[in-house]
Amino acid sequence: MECGNFKRIFNDRHPMATKPANSDIAVSGIGGNPEPLLASTEDQIGQQPVCVDSQRLHRELSELADSPSDANAFYSSLFSIASQQVDCLAMWHVRITSGDSEGADVNGPSIEARPISDDQADVLWDVIQEEIPQVISASRKSGDVISRLLPPTDQNSIVAGPVLPLNNDGSENVTEFILGCYDVAGQSLLRQQWLTGMLAHTVRQWQQKRLAMQVAVESRSLSDSLQLMHEISVADAPGLAAIMLVNRLRKLFGASQVGLALNKQRSGAKVVAVSDVEQFDGNSTAGKLLTSAINQAITYQGNVVWPEHDPAQPSAHTLPLQQYGEVISASSVAAIELTDPSGQPTGALLVSREGAALTEQQLSYIQRVATLAFRQYESVARANRSTAEILRGSVTPSNWSAAAKWATLVFSIAMLIPLPYRVNCDCRVQPTERRFVAAPYHGILEKSLVDAGEIVTKGQVVARMDGRQLRIELAGLEAEYKGARRKSDSSRAIGEVAQSQIAKMEMRRLAAQIELTKSRMQDLEVRSPIDGIIVSGDLEKAQGAPLETGQTLFEVAPLEKMVAEIGVPESEIQYVNQDDTVKLKLNAFPFQSWTGKVQRIHPGTEIIDDQTVFVTEVELDNEQGLLKPGMEGAAKISTHWTPLGWNLFHKTWENIRCWTVW
Repeated sequence: MECGNFKRIFNDRHPMATKPANSDIAVSGIGGNPEPLLASTEDQIGQQPVCVDSQRLHRELSELADSPSDANAFYSSLFSIASQQVDCLAMWHVRITSGDSEGADVNGPSIEARPISDDQADVLWDVIQEEIPQVISASRKSGDVISRLLPPTDQNSIVAGPVLPLNNDGSENVTEFILGCYDVAGQSLLRQQWLTGMLAHTVRQWQQKRLAMQVAVESRSLSDSLQLMHEISVADAPGLAAIMLVNRLRKLFGASQVGLALNKQRSGAKVVAVSDVEQFDGNSTAGKLLTSAINQAITYQGNVVWPEHDPAQPSAHTLPLQQYGEVISASSVAAIELTDPSGQPTGALLVSREGAALTEQQLSYIQRVATLAFRQYESVARANRSTAEILRGSVTPSNWSAAAKWATLVFSIAMLIPLPYRVNCDCRVQPTERRFVAAPYHGILEKSLVDAGEIVTKGQVVARMDGRQLRIELAGLEAEYKGARRKSDSSRAIGEVAQSQIAKMEMRRLAAQIELTKSRMQDLEVRSPIDGIIVSGDLEKAQGAPLETGQTLFEVAPLEKMVAEIGVPESEIQYVNQDDTVKLKLNAFPFQSWTGKVQRIHPGTEIIDDQTVFVTEVELDNEQGLLKPGMEGAAKISTHWTPLGWNLFHKTWENIRCWTVW
């Protein structure tokens, strides 16, 4: 469309636009979204033509309304777009916090203004606040954009654009406005009205988008929370439920790490689970920073986010989160406060993420899912509390005496419960037998084909001897054999019978040596005598070195069965008998155990790790091949049944007797 008279075009498209006679109040009926246009206008005061590219403006405002930015970024971009179109001195988002519903005059205390522009907005608000109630009241009554020239110079104007409510239930329910203060010199008042209406409409669209996103977040968070609550409900222990919770939340949030802590009133926050971490180390640098970061949410009594979303949030609260994020290379860290139904802080969740920073929508989703899931975790923890925890929760100062009596009674009864006495020992896995692979004859080692720890089969070549010396010896012996045979033939031909017999004897000796040498050449390849594992023998650096006959090359042990050598302390051997049940756990497999029976107790003591112990043997099946010689772990030998009190205190009693009665 070519540039024409903006006022004529505006009135044609919006016939309700009017300006009351003898008044500086201008009304523009642009409550809806104006159609894109490219028009020129004559300023009502300066009479200067100005060209407005409303298509580009409409596109920029539409993109801003569709953007997922937070409120601060949105209003900052809104003011930036307005400043590019007109000379805007200041801009506010005004909200009516009280007043009647019929649009009566609104006094100062009933208006809440949020500056959209820079710090100059606070100064201008104090100057023009007497003119604002009349403009807001008129805009609220009509539901249209209202402008007013500011006396006494009429060089500035204030324009109020209503942000229509999302339910569109009438102008009398309008409680939000976009209020702008403009310089009218060289600018059209209608243009300022039209722009303010566009900005108000953009705010309404943005609010609609945020409402839709909020509904989507609530729906998604409710669905994910229900699924997560179902998964946690099957846990039979609080620790398992906590691990399931953080690992599942890490996947839901797309986070790099999620940590859960409970609020202990006396000792502060206690970390109970960290995603993808089997055992949390609170003494490490990362562990201390994680605990400090989680404590911030409980101390601050609210969510703490780094980088900050809330400018009012003290930066000191985000420092532990920043330090923790830098250690684990996270771009965003959020400490989410978890509360009980009464609002009391009961824990906190630490969510760290790589890549893009967490947005307000993502934080809202995390807050909703984490709160519902944490409530389910608390239910699981309460359902699986130990007896001691239940008693601690039920004891109060008012019933302390009765509780103490009951506790004494329960303790006494518990001390009489018979249980097997368990002897705790260290153990080491060893093979049931050992076979040695030795050098078959004196010679040179050509190559070692296996290393210690490798699995070998019966007949497998494990080393190779150098056969060059044997081939040289064989060639010499064969030459000597041929010489002796010629000598025997010649002696017999000339009738020297004695010499012929001597030559034949030499031939038989040489033939025997030739057979021996050939037999040795067939034994150049050294083979394993059994199926098993190479326990010892590393000859890689000994290649080319001479070997003596019978020199040990390798030690091979079978893997079908292994024996656990258990070191029973000297003070506990009196309680251990043959056929006692033994339960073992190895350091290599902390979540797997083996059971067996005591089969042999060595008659004499041995010194192991500077301790005097009696070695007992337990044979273990090794069908899966998990056990390897040299593995270490712990063993518990279940001996005779005795009262629990004796199991716990008999050592103390024996020590007292030793030092007193003797």
